[in-house]
Amino acid sequence: MDVTDRSRTAVSRRLSRLEREFGDFEHRRIDREYPPGEYETLVSRFEDGRLGGAGTWTRNADGEVLLVREAKHDAWSEPSGKHEADERFVETARRETREETGVEVAVTDVLRARITTARDESDPDRPAVVRVMVYFAAEPVGGAAEPQPGETEAVAWFDELPDDLLYDALRDFPL
Repeated sequence: MDVTDRSRTAVSRRLSRLEREFGDFEHRRIDREYPPGEYETLVSRFEDGRLGGAGTWTRNADGEVLLVREAKHDAWSEPSGKHEADERFVETARRETREETGVEVAVTDVLRARITTARDESDPDRPAVVRVMVYFAAEPVGGAAEPQPGETEAVAWFDELPDDLLYDALRDFPL
């Protein structure tokens, strides 16, 4: 079985587990081409058991959403990051939120999964690798929202989404 079939199967199994735990949720599928070095990194991460990433759409009791701005991006996004081998996606989401914001969260639902078929832009004959990014709904249960050194430049609660979002798909999440 090549990397395409193995990664597709691994992602499908993880999504099935999440659906058993949380019920049905939206799956968005995209195809994306990567420069050869980035493609190799994605294949290597898959071979190491790391299937993608996860993040949270954390809302507080006032309905505000927790967003972060990293130094490398001049825009706001949800706290999120890379999945580690043998880690459940819900653990990835909680860990990344804590590491980036200082806020501990309880995951309450799955909002969406974005399934990416990653291809080498320089060689269309190379097998694709399938990755998944899981977005969880969450609520704060402890900690204080503060930028975390080496992780984030700014952390804030928003009652309206800022104009400068890292990507437009964030506008689809509930506010």
